[in-house]
Amino acid sequence: MMLSALATIWILHLVATVTPGANTVLVMQVAATGMRSAAARAAAGIAAGSTLWAALAVSGVGALFDAFPDVRTAIQAAGGAYLTWLGGKFCLSARTAPDCGIGRHDRAFRVGLLTNLTNPKAVVFFGSIFAAAFPADPPDWLSGAAILIVLLNALSWYGLVAYLFSREAVRSWYSAHSHRLSAAVGVILGGAGLKLVQQACSEMRP
Repeated sequence: MMLSALATIWILHLVATVTPGANTVLVMQVAATGMRSAAARAAAGIAAGSTLWAALAVSGVGALFDAFPDVRTAIQAAGGAYLTWLGGKFCLSARTAPDCGIGRHDRAFRVGLLTNLTNPKAVVFFGSIFAAAFPADPPDWLSGAAILIVLLNALSWYGLVAYLFSREAVRSWYSAHSHRLSAAVGVILGGAGLKLVQQACSEMRP
């Protein structure tokens, strides 16, 4: 029973992780610009965010969202605003030397962490699907194992993305199309962010 629950959690989170989204796009873009160490830090920040979300989920954040739907809406609005801001940074970088809106390498971990913590996809997954995969009154070891699975999944996937997109062949291709790609990524992230803000505002109306 418990091992089956862990297997379900592993599969669900792995599928959610590898599905393209803001987290993957961020790591791809940073790695492709040649900032390998910054990409690794961004990946670590995203993994830290996933771990924190998993810890909140096993602590009952899903029940909190059900009891106070305005909290979920507020997080959705904040996440949308952040993605809109990040998309704007990508668009601005398309007009100059692209830095993915990160700038210095020491900001990469923080940007990765914030991108994941404000990612509405993470809110939905950990607040509902992830929490629902747990049996009633799970033992402490099961909660700890689930959090560890989330950490390893995130580190493995985003670390792999950082490695692949920092390869010379990918970087050479990126250098020839960097401005258009940065603009495209900015539009995608910014558009998704604006849509989330609009949805949150609609839900807040009486």
